[in-house]
Amino acid sequence: PKLADANGFVIVNSVLCDYLGTQTAITIPSGVKKIGYGAFSHMAYCLPEGASDEEWEKIFDAHDKLKSVIIPSSVTEIGDYAF
Repeated sequence: PKLADANGFVIVNSVLCDYLGTQTAITIPSGVKKIGYGAFSHMAYCLPEGASDEEWEKIFDAHDKLKSVIIPSSVTEIGDYAF
């Protein structure tokens, strides 16, 4: 939570790692180039590629309240299980 901006986005090196906000409709900030693994799973970190099944099971919790996401043209990659 300490890494989140005022809108609840955790962005590290142009990667959206997490969304801790409560809005049901969001616009991902411009400048984000990648939406990381499990970015909307309410965990404040991105899982590395090759993470174990146990790690995925532990953090995978889809954001069931999110209804709308606007993704800017700066995003060129969306990681597995981002949503």
